[in-house]
Amino acid sequence: MNRLTNLQARIATAFVIGPLAIGAAWLHHATWVALIAVAVAAAGREWARMMLPAAALQITVRLGLGLVAAAVVAALFGAWWGLGVLVLAAALGWLPLPLPLPGGGQRGQLVFGPLAWGLLYLGPSAVALVWLHAQPGIGLTLVIWVLVVVWTTDIGAYASGRSIGGPRLWPAVSPRKTWAGFVGGLVLGAVGGLLVRRLAVGDVSPAVVAVAFAISLAAQAGDLLESGIKRRHGVKDTGGLLPGHGGVLDRLDGLFVAAPVFAMIHAMAGEDLRWQ
Repeated sequence: MNRLTNLQARIATAFVIGPLAIGAAWLHHATWVALIAVAVAAAGREWARMMLPAAALQITVRLGLGLVAAAVVAALFGAWWGLGVLVLAAALGWLPLPLPLPGGGQRGQLVFGPLAWGLLYLGPSAVALVWLHAQPGIGLTLVIWVLVVVWTTDIGAYASGRSIGGPRLWPAVSPRKTWAGFVGGLVLGAVGGLLVRRLAVGDVSPAVVAVAFAISLAAQAGDLLESGIKRRHGVKDTGGLLPGHGGVLDRLDGLFVAAPVFAMIHAMAGEDLRWQ
């Protein structure tokens, strides 16, 4: 797939996923929670297959249960309870579990470090997105805002990086990412955040510009983090479910970091940002 068609695939995929996510957020809180649970469970499956293929099924089941439980508990009882479920599940994830050794024969003991790290990597975003959506009167705006900033950051980084090129951002982690792409992602991410703010509230706040840059940075950090993990495990794409992106992990890598960061910012300065 050449550069042009790859970019077209990314944009087309965003236009499919975008309405689905926004529609779920608009319909009902329970619908949104269900979508988040499905998304993180699918990402957990890809994580398990990447981390330890020989135990992918066992890790997938336990990781999926932990992630879904955290999202549901956060929806029913609040974010702190959801985070508590994650911490407990991650602690239990370090316990050894009997597992057949490759090739059969004796059974070995496997410490599920990949399970614990998967919960801590994927879980906070699920809790954050559930908590943001639950904010009275402004939940839908908050969710749409962070989604748009992450999506426009991804498109801006890809388009400017491929069209301009230039010095590499961090070749040891992601050989294809450039400084031009980094700046392009920041700019378009900020534009996306300002556009949503303008449509939702009717004005443009300087504080929102600063937050948009922060979330764009977080999204690109999440992209680099996932690239580094894939590089370490010799994986190009975590899956092939989404055209132009690979797997769910490839598509949501920026959101996994950006959502918790935005939730913390809003928790500390929500009123100052004047979302309503």
